[in-house]
Amino acid sequence: MSSSLVHLHIPKSTGTSHRVYLAKVFGEDQLFWYGLHSDATEFDANKVAAYCALGGHRPLAFYPRSLNALYTSVVRDPVERAVSFFNYCAEAPESDSDVWLKQRRKEQKHWRRQGLDPTSLSRSIECCKPFRKAISNLQCGYLSRYEPTFGSVLKTLEEESMVIGVFDKLPLFNDFLQTELNFPIENRVHANAGREGYAANIFSEPGVANLIRSLNVEDQLLYDFFRFERAGIYVGVNNVDVVRKNVPTIESRKNLRNAGIPFRWDKVHLFGKGFLGVANDGTLLARVVISNTSNESLVFSRPSENSCSIGWRVTNETGGRIEGLHGTVDIDQTIPAGDIKIASVSLRLNGEELQNDTAAIIEFCIVDGGVWLNQEYPLTSAVSKLFFG
Repeated sequence: MSSSLVHLHIPKSTGTSHRVYLAKVFGEDQLFWYGLHSDATEFDANKVAAYCALGGHRPLAFYPRSLNALYTSVVRDPVERAVSFFNYCAEAPESDSDVWLKQRRKEQKHWRRQGLDPTSLSRSIECCKPFRKAISNLQCGYLSRYEPTFGSVLKTLEEESMVIGVFDKLPLFNDFLQTELNFPIENRVHANAGREGYAANIFSEPGVANLIRSLNVEDQLLYDFFRFERAGIYVGVNNVDVVRKNVPTIESRKNLRNAGIPFRWDKVHLFGKGFLGVANDGTLLARVVISNTSNESLVFSRPSENSCSIGWRVTNETGGRIEGLHGTVDIDQTIPAGDIKIASVSLRLNGEELQNDTAAIIEFCIVDGGVWLNQEYPLTSAVSKLFFG
């Protein structure tokens, strides 16, 4: 049995965001995630044989050597990871999802029963043995087939195909997947992130950083190796061609709504010019401005199921629709999160219909998977006045 790749999700090292991204690339039905789809403590090849990608909170040693997959993971500065994990366990969760909130509150009650003190990371290390274990050289344990030491990880790297990224150099890791493995979607997902500024209060506790580092001598060596000696990414791959062949050919927009997090269309605005000229032969060239203030890239692609396009319709002065003067235009364009781009739209209007009806206004609208979004999200459309000749 062979899977295209396995992601070793080290807790609080951008694994949730990566799971959402993989779901977009492969499709939810091709991704198996331990902790989400199964709580199994032993690997069952038959259970996962049909999936292209695996992942979850399982160390490398969980998977048999016979799997022969490409293993990926992201490491993080051990102090930052420990502080983030403590915040996850201690801070009151916020979410629009009742299911997610229920799960988080259940987890936090569990940690407090184990002895975690939400007001002090230092006391939590002292009084909560499971928490102390979870922040002590855990990353070496995830990446080693032997002891949880830096030396054992180096030995493992000689034996396995692995790509390891670094949390604070994440674009290098994402670019490798997109470029070398032909992943068709840019990874701009940010999921399960902590509240901005949460670390300041935790670090204000005297001696907490030094205490964490004393528990992570091996993880510190590991992080420094990948961050500095390998400049932010380690690539030790002998089966990349096999993995690349196993990546499904998926149109850029096809799986975005399968990722469990709907796109924030309320964060997208469309703008047009005040007046647009129509040539004598009915040709219309327009440029529309697309503003994307969401946290995810907005991808338009050529025709495919669920692809995004620009819809258009011509109306009279009162907004009445003119039969036959409507359609969609497919473009290839990506608007990164927080960015603004200009898209060129070219179309040809029926000259006879233009003359026989009082065509006066053209409306452009974003169309997602065949759905015109302006009914629910009015700012995804823009209108311009037409003039002829």
